[in-house]
Amino acid sequence: LPGVAIFLAITLPWYLLMVKIHGSYFIEYFILKNNFQMFSGANFTEHSGPFYYYLLVILVGFIPWIFSFIPAIVKYLKELVSSYKPYDSSNDKEKNKCCINEKYCICKKLALFKNADDKTKILLFSNIWFFVVLLFFSSSSAKLATYILPLFPAMAVISGLFWNEYLFEEKNKRIINIPTAIFAAILAAAGILFIISPQSIYSCLLYTSR
Repeated sequence: LPGVAIFLAITLPWYLLMVKIHGSYFIEYFILKNNFQMFSGANFTEHSGPFYYYLLVILVGFIPWIFSFIPAIVKYLKELVSSYKPYDSSNDKEKNKCCINEKYCICKKLALFKNADDKTKILLFSNIWFFVVLLFFSSSSAKLATYILPLFPAMAVISGLFWNEYLFEEKNKRIINIPTAIFAAILAAAGILFIISPQSIYSCLLYTSR
């Protein structure tokens, strides 16, 4: 509830001001057409794209950190799953709170929710942030690369934790060193090619921009 209150305090005044200035046109054009209709695809065919569209945006847009982000999110998802502990039905007091009957328990304990360290909480929050935003915008009928920008801070946090382990805990060495060396070699080769034949680099950039 405090988070919702802060969100409304920041965003609601702008919407109220826009409605006051533009009236019903703002509601019809911005809220209905550019939000609900774009998401559902009703009477809106512009900027369409496949479900995996934003995966491609992420792969290109997060270079060079994408090479460490992919192994990072795989590793941390495994750690979060391994932290899961099922509900202990031997505790009658908890059982009355969490179970409808002997067969159906709707409340299961997650060890990472209780007595979790700061890193685990940050990882859980960042993973939820990443997957909720990705699935939400991927489900939309209309897609633009800029829509997925709120995803990148979560990716940066996950990648940053991965690199922090590499720099200060001497972990993830092979996973980081190999892609980093390959990417550095590609950049070095591109630099040499630019010195030898600038026209070839220009032609390549011109072709990819089409």
